[in-house]
Amino acid sequence: MITRHSLFMRALASLLLFFVLGSVSLQAEPVRQYIKIAKEGESRIPLVLRSLDVEKEKNSRYSQELDGFMRNGLEFTGMFSLLQSPLNIFSGGNIYDAGAREVNFPSLSSIGAELYAGGVMDRSGSRITLDMEVYDVLTGRLLLNREYTGRRDDLRTLAHAFCADLMELITGKPSVFSSRIAFVSSQAGQKEIFISEFDGFGATRVTETGGLALTPALSP
Repeated sequence: MITRHSLFMRALASLLLFFVLGSVSLQAEPVRQYIKIAKEGESRIPLVLRSLDVEKEKNSRYSQELDGFMRNGLEFTGMFSLLQSPLNIFSGGNIYDAGAREVNFPSLSSIGAELYAGGVMDRSGSRITLDMEVYDVLTGRLLLNREYTGRRDDLRTLAHAFCADLMELITGKPSVFSSRIAFVSSQAGQKEIFISEFDGFGATRVTETGGLALTPALSP
């Protein structure tokens, strides 16, 4: 027997599916050519990664760290050719409102950029907010506008969360940024198993066998 509640839940599910599919379809078309490049390995994608904008000068130290993490993360992928941001990158709008700024696409095109990424960083106490935007320079379409929040000691995680989203946007597949590496290393004459992030950062020992640990066997 179909109740009013079940009918309501079906309608709600259909509505949510409509919005999800709608948002995906808006992003699928502009990045199709980049997916092809990523698969065929034709060339690196020319990307302008603008330094984060901060309204309060005292937050610059955090934004600079985020800039470094994002730049290093994207360079690690080998998919992008990072171009220097032109001075006249905005033609109007509030520069502290990511996703609503008037981007100067002719200026970006003049230096050969095909993608533009930038954002705004803010801090409230120990809470960091990172609002990022990604545009297709060729069409002027907004491909990604997402907010990331975390604590001051989460800067690397926040930066790589954006890198992961950008990579998935381009390739259509999850990236390496949430991956972990297990490896064997000698410490005080003993071989133990360590786990680190995808690039070797933050290595942590997970065994203390006192013997020879040679083949990591891990499970979720």
